[in-house]
Amino acid sequence: MKKVICISFAKWVFVIAAISLVSVSCKKTFDIKPEGSLTPAQTYRNVFDADAAVIGIYGQLMGIAKQYIILNELRADIMSVTNSGDQFLQQINDHNATVDNPYADPRPYYKIINPAMHKGKIAPIII
Repeated sequence: MKKVICISFAKWVFVIAAISLVSVSCKKTFDIKPEGSLTPAQTYRNVFDADAAVIGIYGQLMGIAKQYIILNELRADIMSVTNSGDQFLQQINDHNATVDNPYADPRPYYKIINPAMHKGKIAPIII
């Protein structure tokens, strides 16, 4: 008798749990607006917002200035590496850069290219 009561009680608890899970909507649970970011409608409202975005891209170019100059000048043989140059500069000079070479890392370039492409698509809509 106890076994039958335990099984029927367990079934009853399972049925109540299943009904409560099915009846609760997940829409409000997962429909959370991000707090730290802007929606596309809030991003560019006028020409001045687009100008600020372009100025921001130019500001990011300052972060890769050293890498840009070294890559271009050393690979074009306009500069040369002295004896006090590190191994990474020597690799660029010899056109034999390894994966761990910070000057040959393309990620800083793509951190600028991707937002610039996005802003280039949006800017003609504003203007």
